[in-house]
Amino acid sequence: MFYEDFEVGTEYTTEPFSFSAEQIIAFAQTYDPQPFHIDEAAAQTSIYGGLIASGWHVFSAAFGAVVRLGLFQDGGQGAGGLEDAHWSHPVRPGDTLRCIVSISHKRESNTRPDRGYVHMHFAIRNQHGQDVAGYHCDEIFLKRAS
Repeated sequence: MFYEDFEVGTEYTTEPFSFSAEQIIAFAQTYDPQPFHIDEAAAQTSIYGGLIASGWHVFSAAFGAVVRLGLFQDGGQGAGGLEDAHWSHPVRPGDTLRCIVSISHKRESNTRPDRGYVHMHFAIRNQHGQDVAGYHCDEIFLKRAS
């Protein structure tokens, strides 16, 4: 998609994606090796009372699902960072999530006339509709060639 294709107020919802204990442990062993992410016995005695996914795993899986929607195809150029990132509810083995991307505003670049910024809010919810994580950011998109 290109800058012009996004309309303020539009929402996009990903296909569901699930987490297994094996996936949680494999991701965390490399990227976030805290005991409650990699050791089921240790996780039982943690404040979470069981194994939970790393927040970074949740964000990575959600963003992968968003990319598969095709939003960044053709015009997507990346983002400058995340704002208001939060993890509000643990993701456990067997949970199935969806990411809802909403467009809150957009603006043309002041310095590069070939692109603009699309402000996206990423809300990640579990199978019960409960918010588990989210963030927002300005994604950079190319404009269509004139």
